[in-house]
Amino acid sequence: MFTLGGFAIVQAADGGVLFCLRKDRPIWNLPGGRVELHESPWKATERELFEETGVVGIVDRLIAVDYDVGKNDLASYFLCKAPQVLPTETDEAERFSFFTKADMPETMYSRHRRIVERFFDGEAAFFSSVVT
Repeated sequence: MFTLGGFAIVQAADGGVLFCLRKDRPIWNLPGGRVELHESPWKATERELFEETGVVGIVDRLIAVDYDVGKNDLASYFLCKAPQVLPTETDEAERFSFFTKADMPETMYSRHRRIVERFFDGEAAFFSSVVT
């Protein structure tokens, strides 16, 4: 089954990117998730950012589109602007942290790590794919 997702890249003033520690498994990931029926990927990203972190953000621009061949999953990654980035615990995430490229933890969703590393390297907008 084909799935479509949207994920937020929220950058702090020091350059770190916001990640959530999931409650259902001990792994860090970008805020985001599945696009619902009749919803655009950018609106899904804004909704998921709020649901997972309590942060109200607005999509600024597309950073990446990534296709996972094995999972038949297409994900869009958007840079989001937020007037206040004060994440709060939610049903889906228990902790939050801003990571730079140098301090990203090992327990991170590898797909998100790959996208954020390329973002830190200054790639403006890119397409990628992976086979899992």
